[in-house]
Amino acid sequence: MFIFVNLLVDTKNQNISQKSGSFSFLPKSPYLLAYLVIFMVLWDTKGMTNPKDPSFPFSTVFLTLVFIGLIVSLFIKRKTKDVANIHVLGLFLLIQLVLFFVGNFSTHHYLYTYTRETSHLFLFNSLFYLSCGLFILIFLIKKYSLILSRALLGVSILFSFTVIYCSIDSAIDTHLFLNMASDYFLQFKNPYNYNYPDIYNGEFTDVYGDKYYFNYWPFPLYVCSMFRFAFGDVRYAFVLAQLIFVFIMIRNRNLLSLQKVILIALLWLFNLTVLYVNERSWIDALVAPFFISSILLMQNRKFFWAAILVGLMASIKLYYIFALPFFGLYYLREKKIKEIFMMGVAFIATFLPFAILSFDNLYNSTIVFINSTKIREDSLSWISAMKRLFDIDASFGGMLLMFALMGLFILLYWRGKNNILNLVKYINLTFFAIFLLSKQSFCNYFYFNMLCCLVIFYLESNFHFGDTKLPANGSVTGGN
Repeated sequence: MFIFVNLLVDTKNQNISQKSGSFSFLPKSPYLLAYLVIFMVLWDTKGMTNPKDPSFPFSTVFLTLVFIGLIVSLFIKRKTKDVANIHVLGLFLLIQLVLFFVGNFSTHHYLYTYTRETSHLFLFNSLFYLSCGLFILIFLIKKYSLILSRALLGVSILFSFTVIYCSIDSAIDTHLFLNMASDYFLQFKNPYNYNYPDIYNGEFTDVYGDKYYFNYWPFPLYVCSMFRFAFGDVRYAFVLAQLIFVFIMIRNRNLLSLQKVILIALLWLFNLTVLYVNERSWIDALVAPFFISSILLMQNRKFFWAAILVGLMASIKLYYIFALPFFGLYYLREKKIKEIFMMGVAFIATFLPFAILSFDNLYNSTIVFINSTKIREDSLSWISAMKRLFDIDASFGGMLLMFALMGLFILLYWRGKNNILNLVKYINLTFFAIFLLSKQSFCNYFYFNMLCCLVIFYLESNFHFGDTKLPANGSVTGGN
């Protein structure tokens, strides 16, 4: 409902708000508001419903409303110029810091649970309070706001590493499996040849079976093994991925002022869900720099290198392959056939070493294992809600509806404008449909939707996406 109100204010009261200051606290972009709503849902639930609470999973309802609101926003004409407002960005960052405070210093909240027993808690708390102080000074001492913003950005970078440093062991299978697989890889052994321990002592046997495998695709292993070798912990790879993501946004600012783009970067780095994804060793964190790099390269009409990055991004995790049809259509409409081929080459190349060593083990550990998993009733999807509330297995119907919606979004994108903004919007909606209709959808799944919403807001703030054509020299002024 917040998104519908925002759209109403944006389309009918825009001139009033500019003249009198009314509604200036509301964002002009529904995507920034959607980013905040997704964050608040994931913050409150850890990306899953409470398994001890038999009531209706309201978190899924809120995510559904965001999904519907973003579909509606496609058909409402809005101006995308100057949608970034420093006061709105400051307000959203303040909300995140307040929730950060509540979460980090409440014993029931997830990140605090993994840091409170370490000897480094004083460092963790000190950096957080320093961040809050700098944030206040940014808006109190306007003369030095840019310098203070840069200082806060530096503290946020240090804080991102501190979260991992304070969390000695995240006590989750992804962290254990990635570290073990990296060790096998560094010893020139095939990680897909081994069984992995069940750290949950049979709690999820009915969902995953009684044998665990390294079920991730090879590309994250290549990246994580380097950080396992250098730092002893794969999670530093995920922190670096987030930092590269915000650096790319800052480095490629066009219409955005440095102050605004730093605030957007701070929104991401102080997002408790982002820190949680890093701390949990969820490999979805790796997608952020590949995603932003590929679309900015395409915006600059450097299609060849963008195609390689898109292929690598699709090889990070199984469901990212569903982004390939949209990128493929974009290239097809731009008559870039060679680049479509390069996407496929980059994607396949990441699998070749392990496919040659043992295709059966690779296939069984990834595709077969994932397809054989059952519904998790504590996840945020509609399918999980049906199982939880009515004990109905609607996974097959959900899969059919998922492909139907994906086909619809592909058709709508094909018939619409072939610009980067539309590309990311339809990818966002497609992944919303995938996650809402999956057997399992947790924090790291909707993390990608939150990423898409922030990237869309960044794009519409940083470029013009009207009727202006991209200049022949390929500069990043205007839409294509």
